[in-house]
Amino acid sequence: MVKSIVLVKNDFFNYALTRLIFKNKFFLLAIRLVILALFVAALTYGFLNPSPRTFHFNVGIFWSLFWPFFMVLSLGTFGALFCGVCPHGFVGKYLTRYGLKRTMPTWMQHSLIGLSFLVLFYWLMLYLFPDILKSPLAASLFFGAFTVVALLSFFLFKDMSYCKYLCPIGSITASFSKVSFTKLATYQDACLTCKGYECAKACPYHLSPFNFDKNSSMKECKLCMECAHACEAVGFFVQKPSSSLFTVSKAGKMTEVWTYIIIACVASIAMILQNALGNSPIAEALPWRIAAHVYEAHFGKSMVSIEGVVVLILAMILTFTCTVGVYKVASKWLNIPFKTIFLVAGYAIAPLVIFGGIAQTIPFFFTHYANEAINGVVLLLDLNATPWQAYVTKQTLWLRVFALMHFVGVFWGLKVLYVRLKQLVSLSQPWRLFFFLGAFHWLYLGLILFVIGVFIF
Repeated sequence: MVKSIVLVKNDFFNYALTRLIFKNKFFLLAIRLVILALFVAALTYGFLNPSPRTFHFNVGIFWSLFWPFFMVLSLGTFGALFCGVCPHGFVGKYLTRYGLKRTMPTWMQHSLIGLSFLVLFYWLMLYLFPDILKSPLAASLFFGAFTVVALLSFFLFKDMSYCKYLCPIGSITASFSKVSFTKLATYQDACLTCKGYECAKACPYHLSPFNFDKNSSMKECKLCMECAHACEAVGFFVQKPSSSLFTVSKAGKMTEVWTYIIIACVASIAMILQNALGNSPIAEALPWRIAAHVYEAHFGKSMVSIEGVVVLILAMILTFTCTVGVYKVASKWLNIPFKTIFLVAGYAIAPLVIFGGIAQTIPFFFTHYANEAINGVVLLLDLNATPWQAYVTKQTLWLRVFALMHFVGVFWGLKVLYVRLKQLVSLSQPWRLFFFLGAFHWLYLGLILFVIGVFIF
């Protein structure tokens, strides 16, 4: 174990404030206990106050603070920071020590299982039954169900398997944390003489931090910082944003690219079609809005949102045509294995989705989520209190600046795509394929420009 080391300038542990935030185990313990208490309080609230009302404590905490704001914002900056303070992982780390420590069955060891839970029980519900998750009881049932699954998994299986495979946001954090400007690694000179491998022994996920740099991948690292507490040779470094995406590595996984594509479909394209265009001056002329009106005129009001169904189908067609469909054509055109094209081009979608998510989430947080979260807390303390009204609207000038993040995401993704294509030795002229494989980026850019044009003209 290394007890002291000379830290470099780009190591967060080199500075008092960031060292306190990211490495001090007592500070991290306090943060985790506060978040756990907040989570338990929100979970309990939904069961004790199931009746609908304008604002709810648990709805504000779950859907306004935890998920859209902290999750999206932290992924694009510090990486899987959310996992480092997650109440499930915090409790699970202790529960698994006294559990059965069985190996999770092979058929369950697939990171897309957790993502499928998220798509089915969150995104699908959001589009098909848009009001159902606004209920305090539904919110508590949603998070309560996954809490039960999490605790059982931690007790039954070893190596924090729930976080790796079953957690609904586990595959998202593992995949999209590659966009961040941070990395956890070790000082390799110090590791050369190490014989105890304390960093690996301390890791509850049984990873090897001393190999992160060698493999150009942090694998399933959740930034719990246990390795940093065990050895001073572990550092939390600032790096070029999404630096790992610029290198075509053997560590690339098809499941990660599928995560990008699926989230791009339900959280990017579908959101633009339903929310951005749905609130535009041409909203009533949109095909999916017309389809909903025609259906209701012939069959009456439906429990399922017809507009949401049409939007999802259209988003799927557009997304999968511009990604998987284009990759298949390119594979046959160049006689290159589909997997190679899929991994090279697919990783370029990550910056677009993350920056596009920030562009949508931050304005929506200040115009809706912040108001709901604050009122949830206020009304929890005093049911007769006057709800706080948001002072930020969609017309607030400084909020519009975040629309630029859409363009940052598109062009950052295109840059990643071009750099990755240049590493394919079989391509003498990467520009030939660049514009074709960037089809999803051009689709996204076209939709954003169309939305802006609609509001302007």
